[in-house]
Amino acid sequence: MAALLRTALICTLLFAPAAALAEDAKAPAAEAPPIQIVNEGGLAETYRRDGGDFASYGPDGKALVPTPEAQALQALQVADRVEFIALDGAAGGKDPVPCPASDCVGAIAVLARASVQSREHRGLVRDVLGGWLGSPVEKRSACAPRYRHAITYVAGGHAWEVLLCFDCGQYAIFRDGAAIGHGEAAQTPGQAQLDQVLAAPR
Repeated sequence: MAALLRTALICTLLFAPAAALAEDAKAPAAEAPPIQIVNEGGLAETYRRDGGDFASYGPDGKALVPTPEAQALQALQVADRVEFIALDGAAGGKDPVPCPASDCVGAIAVLARASVQSREHRGLVRDVLGGWLGSPVEKRSACAPRYRHAITYVAGGHAWEVLLCFDCGQYAIFRDGAAIGHGEAAQTPGQAQLDQVLAAPR
């Protein structure tokens, strides 16, 4: 009997650690903590590791589809062919009619264009769109927008147009000629700077 007890004790000491290691191997790895990245313009995004990649998640843990504002700002980071645009605001509105002119942005006739080339003007683009699209408000006013300014650019094979109404603080976002979003901004920087650039001789 004593010999049997000694054998059982030895087996327990030998195999118990291995069994514990096997259980540990089955246990799921601890999830990496989320990180927050604040992009230019103050746009905050929260990420957590999902497999080998990062994805955007909301407070409830569900994956989020980026808003039109977020998409436009993300595209701006790799944009080229950036232009400041002066629009015929009298022809615009919430539902602009088909543009009768040959040169239009967001179905509104273009009055002037200024290509963005300098580092200073590229910084202005980031500041203006970061302020407008990085601070949307939930409740919009009853003001009917008349879009007199726009910033256009190309990124990832898509043409982006962001129309700005400084009178109402409202904006409209177009991608490849189709309206994908609109809203009202808490911050509306850039009117004096855009007017100055567009009025400069070229």
